[in-house]
Amino acid sequence: RRYRKAILAAAEKILRLLLQGPVTMADWNAVLGAEYPRWCGDPRLAHDALYQRLGRARADIQALLQTILPKDWLVS
Repeated sequence: RRYRKAILAAAEKILRLLLQGPVTMADWNAVLGAEYPRWCGDPRLAHDALYQRLGRARADIQALLQTILPKDWLVS
């Protein structure tokens, strides 16, 4: 439940950023980290595990935003 709520909040922020211009992967990661720091920024996580979590979250946001945006807006 917390993950879904964080993804929705992050998607809204990403959408606002996209309306201003290009958004880098680092921007996506920063938004995710701000929305769900416990899940995306746990210092005990191995680098690979964190990378997988952020990748999954970015993919979930992209899937959500693709329902309303052209695909080329979501490629960084």
